Amino acid sequence: MPEFVLESINNLARINNIRNITILGLAYKGNVDDIRESPAIMILELLKDSSDYCVTAYDPHVQMDMIESEFSVAVKDSDLLLILTDHDEFKDLNINEIDLMRNKIIFDTKNVVKNIPFDTKLLNYGNLHEYLQLETVLEV
Repeated sequence: MPEFVLESINNLARINNIRNITILGLAYKGNVDDIRESPAIMILELLKDSSDYCVTAYDPHVQMDMIESEFSVAVKDSDLLLILTDHDEFKDLNINEIDLMRNKIIFDTKNVVKNIPFDTKLLNYGNLHEYLQLETVLEV
């Protein structure tokens, strides 16, 4: 699954000029602080190993040096929010902090986001393929 997520991000990046990615959630499941065997850690490493992206991680339940502790700092100038854990905090994202993003695109791999600003693209596995096809056609 991490490779599929990376492939999806690469496809999104090709169409939307994505450089800065903010990962939301590194824990292996929602509302816990345990990152052992978390696929999100593998995705983080794959993205960091790629020279194509600048990656920031935010998880309100996990305290580590590599994780930004403030949501507003993590999302500032981000091109993509990548939700990898279904924490309750990610259901209703703060609209004012989303406005700090450069490109307002959310890729919600957990289908947890309920409310977003009207000018934000919300993608998940239910609409990603259709979005990529439409954007590819519009490019031509």
